[in-house]
Amino acid sequence: TEEIQFMFYSKSADAKPGKGASELISEKSEQDFKNLESIPHWRRKLSNFHHAPFTLDSKKWISVEHYFQANKFRESNSQHYDSFSLDSGSALSKGPGEKAKCAGRKVKLSEKELKEWDTGKKQDVMRAAIEAKYRTHKDLAKILMATKKAKLVHRPARSSKLMIEEDLMKLRATLLNDTEETAESSVLDKGILEKE
Repeated sequence: TEEIQFMFYSKSADAKPGKGASELISEKSEQDFKNLESIPHWRRKLSNFHHAPFTLDSKKWISVEHYFQANKFRESNSQHYDSFSLDSGSALSKGPGEKAKCAGRKVKLSEKELKEWDTGKKQDVMRAAIEAKYRTHKDLAKILMATKKAKLVHRPARSSKLMIEEDLMKLRATLLNDTEETAESSVLDKGILEKE
């Protein structure tokens, strides 16, 4: 099987699918991604820094990054946690994802809090946030689904290492499956209605 890989981050260039930095695609497969090619800056929209407001835990968040960073402080520093939410009206809550990431590093967690965060909590928080983003914004869900079965990777700022976006690919599979089931259901409904 041919490997197709797309790499994204908040400042990705607007290259053809498979032609961006660290991407893989065969000439034969390029045609399969014409839809994706027609969407300006589709890679940036996959980024956790992309502004795509959603509601989670009874609060509004401007990006996945804002929600993710806030949750480090949910139990230990509720005032700092709230400052990431759009409900607070703070400059941080409306600012770029880069600022949210920095604010998430400014307040230090205790060793115990850090251990809890690193051993599972942060992954659950990330999964909830990306699901909320793509379930809220159908246009972004369509972009994610248009990546089909490509491996999705992300390069964090100031890093040469690529991170495989497993959770995003799992969500994509779920969205594609939901879409197929909805299509099958509407075909069945249409057949039943025609028989009546």
